[in-house]
Amino acid sequence: MNKPAFAAAFLITVSLFLIQQAVAKPSMETALVTRVIDGDTLEIEGGSNIRILGINTPEKKQFLYGNASDFLKRLVGGKNVTLEKDIVETDKYGRRLRYVFIGGAFVEEEILKRGLANSFIIPPNEKYSAKLREAEEYARENKIGLWKTDENYAGCISISDFNWDALGNDNENLNGEFVYLKNNCNMAINMADWTLKNSGTKIYKFGKFFLAPEQSVKIRSGCGSDSGAELFWCGKKAIWNNNGDALYLRDSQGLLVLSESYAGKN
Repeated sequence: MNKPAFAAAFLITVSLFLIQQAVAKPSMETALVTRVIDGDTLEIEGGSNIRILGINTPEKKQFLYGNASDFLKRLVGGKNVTLEKDIVETDKYGRRLRYVFIGGAFVEEEILKRGLANSFIIPPNEKYSAKLREAEEYARENKIGLWKTDENYAGCISISDFNWDALGNDNENLNGEFVYLKNNCNMAINMADWTLKNSGTKIYKFGKFFLAPEQSVKIRSGCGSDSGAELFWCGKKAIWNNNGDALYLRDSQGLLVLSESYAGKN
């Protein structure tokens, strides 16, 4: 074999070997949890931050934030866990996206069953979506944690209209996104310090506001001047995901008043 042919054959062999190694690279790894940052974020030995896939726990100052963080600390803090990736490697903050397992337990499932998170499935990371939704449904049906309801307002608030897909680019037409909340009861409802949230981390907090009987309030995603009939989230980007999202309305104590989800575009 002449030298050019030998070199070409060598390069092909090396390339095939590297490809095989990449394909064979396992999607799982074992790591020591050195710090629990919050209910859905870990730090592992070496300094990498892990964003736990498939769930979203309460943000700081929100109902059950501390409970979710404390539960995760007890479950995995200072212990070795198994991390499994799905399709997307990292999020926009550079955190590694992983499912987490310990001692045969699926961490996300344990958190969801205790009502300490809502399922948060972002395609294409959907490997365990059915299992995660089933765990959330268990907590919902049993009104555990985040799914405890305020019986004083049972059936009072409903969505009378919801436009989650604004005309054109949603981020350039924020006020084209809106939701109407209607008071179906015969009493005025004091909504001060209530919160409206999507399935992710975007939260709107009501100021001093009363919703009169049989009246609706329109909540737009952009900025503007609040009135008795219209409020403005003043978000920096679109609030509602066109490909599916959830809406959670909670009273000033964090109890659930309304929960609705949708699967796709209008």
